[in-house]
Amino acid sequence: METRVPRFVALLMLTLGSVLGSAAPAHAACNEPERSFPAQLRDADSVFSGTVTQVVGDRTDPDERLVYVVNVKRVYQGRIAGETTVRSPSTAADCGLRNIQKGERYVFLAGSANDGGVVDAFSNEGTRPQRPAVMDTVTRVLGQGEPPMAPTQAEIERDREASLTQLDDSTAPGLATTSLPGVGLAVLGLLVLGMARVLGRRRG
Repeated sequence: METRVPRFVALLMLTLGSVLGSAAPAHAACNEPERSFPAQLRDADSVFSGTVTQVVGDRTDPDERLVYVVNVKRVYQGRIAGETTVRSPSTAADCGLRNIQKGERYVFLAGSANDGGVVDAFSNEGTRPQRPAVMDTVTRVLGQGEPPMAPTQAEIERDREASLTQLDDSTAPGLATTSLPGVGLAVLGLLVLGMARVLGRRRG
């Protein structure tokens, strides 16, 4: 009897360990990536630096993806436009990007851009704040980079149409309203002319 208890406890611990171990890797992989930063740079489909101009989404909703609009400064890998949208899960457990703040500069390591110019990025891929040491590693591994991809003609037309203001459908001003400035100037001119004539007669 005494020898069966330790064996039962050991078996129970092994069973619990296997269950917990199977649930842990996803979260652990987000917090402790196995690859070095240079390796992450080489493996990333897209690597670019830029400033976050907008952050859209609810960080507390696990079913939602956060959206970061980035003003891209330099592209080191992939085909990235000057203004690129980065999507990422909202929670750390799902490997969502963390502590990304509007107005700050980052080096993004992400997937390839889709037809809409959107890329997906995860915390274990290597995205991090833009720092001198980080940039030294980026340029050493991938080179000096190049400017972001110029927009296509279709994108230019789309942005132009989006920026057009709607026609003003308010009631047009009446004739009296539009003619008041002209009438006022005419009256003022007549008054000045009359005063000039009167002064001229007195001097004569």
